[in-house]
Amino acid sequence: MLRQTGITQIMMRIVETMIIWLFLLLPYIMAEDKDKSADKPKEPAKAQQRPSKWSGTMEGNKRQQIADRETHNAMFKFDVYRDSTYTKLYLGLFYIRVKTDEVLTSFNRRGEVKGEYKLTNRFSGYLQQILEDNQARKLELLSRLSFGMGYHFLKQPNLKHSLYLGGTYTSEEYLNRPTIKRTHGYQVSNSFKCRYKSLELMHKYNYLPRSADIKEYKTRSDGSIRLYLSQYLYVGFSLINEYDNKPVVTGTHHSATSLLTIGYKF
Repeated sequence: MLRQTGITQIMMRIVETMIIWLFLLLPYIMAEDKDKSADKPKEPAKAQQRPSKWSGTMEGNKRQQIADRETHNAMFKFDVYRDSTYTKLYLGLFYIRVKTDEVLTSFNRRGEVKGEYKLTNRFSGYLQQILEDNQARKLELLSRLSFGMGYHFLKQPNLKHSLYLGGTYTSEEYLNRPTIKRTHGYQVSNSFKCRYKSLELMHKYNYLPRSADIKEYKTRSDGSIRLYLSQYLYVGFSLINEYDNKPVVTGTHHSATSLLTIGYKF
């Protein structure tokens, strides 16, 4: 049964999605116009532009454990991005479900869309939208819209490091609570990626304080190690750590998830 604010929430999410896609498609339209208006003598300069293509990874895990209690785990993760001369687009999906004795004990879904427009070789502007639900935290729906600037310290093929600073607008809807918590805040994100031969290390860290009360904040750490068995197939271990110093519903401040998966890179 929809709440009285259900239509308003749907309209807000539609507007957020339209803004994101407008931000992502505008640079491509501008780039096409530049290419059409370019003179023929400038044709060789196009060879220096980075070709646009989709690439990414998908990984999953399904396990059944029968001891004192019967446990079923299912997990799926999908990441894809497109890097071109002017823009970078990222899409991410995460799904995990845990059932113990036929009772759903953990259920978490997370979707992310992030677009970047490259202002210079090091600086970029970004727009990000995240939708998430989490049964363990009694979170029915989280919607976070973020925007800001990023600086890329390292941009080598096997070594990358970036820092992002920006603002956020977050709405949180919890189970058995009639009100929706809406807050404004800041976002500090750090992204690191390193690969040496068949071993790859990755880590993302987000720090999200409220603008009204900077002492109220959330953090999310997502680290993973991948061992490539071939050019495309790998075994991965991930550790996701979340912290909320002032939880709304549950009294638990800390939440951690470890995953052992098999993945494929395309």
